[in-house]
Amino acid sequence: DVFKRQLKKQFHEHIARILIRYGRQFLKHAPDEVILNSMVKELCNNELMTSAKVLLLKKDTLGLSTTEFGGLEYHVIPLYVIEHADIFWDGQGVLWWPLMAEGMMVGVLAVNPAPSVDDKGWIENQIALVAELVSSAISRQLILRNAIDERERAEASERATRDFLAMINHELRTPLNGLLG
Repeated sequence: DVFKRQLKKQFHEHIARILIRYGRQFLKHAPDEVILNSMVKELCNNELMTSAKVLLLKKDTLGLSTTEFGGLEYHVIPLYVIEHADIFWDGQGVLWWPLMAEGMMVGVLAVNPAPSVDDKGWIENQIALVAELVSSAISRQLILRNAIDERERAEASERATRDFLAMINHELRTPLNGLLG
């Protein structure tokens, strides 16, 4: 019992370090393959977590070359998670946590705790923090991408308006030049 409490304390401190380190990373950089793989690897670098994976639903969510990050040997998200966008413990003891951004599910964080972990609620509380960090990073990136797209559309609209006005100005002045001499 004392040993389990010590492991929980160490894992809690481990999660806190991950949140600080990758919170800073996600503020400086967009979530990419290197950062996500590194974070998932670090999440498993302790005695209470055997494997983990971040799975994105679509490649273009972040514009990355892959949708899978980490070493968990699952490639299919359980239907319950997709249908309900809710956490789910599967029959193999894997916790599937939906990653939400902009009001929709964009992926999952799947973790496989060590068999010695018997307090599922406690693991859920710890993983909720990591899932929220990843969801926030994805949301931030989507917001930035949308802002850039909106700016590009506004600039294109402004160019089209300017070109149209220049053409109208030319079309009106050409006949008037002959009349006015």
